[in-house]
Amino acid sequence: MAVRSIVWFFLVMAAVSPFSITSLNAHEGATGIVKERMDLMVSLRQTMKALSGMIRADERPDNAALIDAATRISEHGKQMQLLFPTGSMEAPSVARPEIWTDRRQFNAMADTLGREAQSLIEIVRSGDRERLMPQFRRVGASCSACHKSFRSKKGS
Repeated sequence: MAVRSIVWFFLVMAAVSPFSITSLNAHEGATGIVKERMDLMVSLRQTMKALSGMIRADERPDNAALIDAATRISEHGKQMQLLFPTGSMEAPSVARPEIWTDRRQFNAMADTLGREAQSLIEIVRSGDRERLMPQFRRVGASCSACHKSFRSKKGS
């Protein structure tokens, strides 16, 4: 079963790679901390797409692969808070100034992402397949909520 999950992961990543190339073009010219956070967001998006593919697969996904992906998402929630130091809005950043003027809310949303990903891990470990997709959607909703509040429409 682990081999199937690995094969599925690479198939999903191959499907996602055209979108990653588009992101790379949008991030052209990024340097320093802006590049680091843009790279983190690309990695987060790729991990979410791979996780979605594993959950939606007809066959039962490999729990270790699900836990690994959810763990990376949880860690991204922690890392995000470190990648937006004051004064790091230079182009091509698509971060909105509200990240710095409402830092408490931004950090709370990043924490929510981490908690939702941790809940996903707990559900995988419990074996409760019925709760897997609804929890994955909550993880995605936490990403969307943060983008709505703290990311400008331009960019990828």
